[in-house]
Amino acid sequence: MRMAFPKRLVLLSAAALILLAGCGSEMSDDSAGVPPGDSQAVGDDRKVVRVAEVDLAIEDLDTALGEIRAIAGDADGFVSESDIVIDNSDDPQVARPERAIVTIRVPVSEYDAVLERLRGIAAGVDSERSSVVEVTEQYTDLQARLNNLKAAETGYLDLLAKAATIDEILRVQEFVNTTRGEIEQAQGQLNVL
Repeated sequence: MRMAFPKRLVLLSAAALILLAGCGSEMSDDSAGVPPGDSQAVGDDRKVVRVAEVDLAIEDLDTALGEIRAIAGDADGFVSESDIVIDNSDDPQVARPERAIVTIRVPVSEYDAVLERLRGIAAGVDSERSSVVEVTEQYTDLQARLNNLKAAETGYLDLLAKAATIDEILRVQEFVNTTRGEIEQAQGQLNVL
């Protein structure tokens, strides 16, 4: 006799696998201990990443995966990782549930609405865990580095305009190119946050 198990869809969080992360939210000191799903006035001094891990019981895995992609897309987010395990057993006595681990990223402004929509596609929510990771220091360091790199690039461009020989132009252009690459890298890291 084959036993029916509900299919599982697990949306995992950072540390293990990042699920639903949005950053750029700012929290005041009096909201530091507030779980991410709670409404709370936010201040201007903290940058945080909000993370949720949700274990959903679903009826149809393919349909749920499509709905998750749509939910992420509607929120200007995306599926960043998925791991799907399907029961391929030929033995009718052995039943293993289908299981998927899906990681999505959405802007922090969409965090609560996305969580609500994800709960809505499930036959049941088996567990849910939320956390907040402060990234203020990392964000501030990256912003300072970016500002310094932009100032250096401006200086190099001034030198390039004053270069008189091909040798001088090539040397300064190398510094400009290296600095431009570092600016793009730092900006990319800020964009991820």
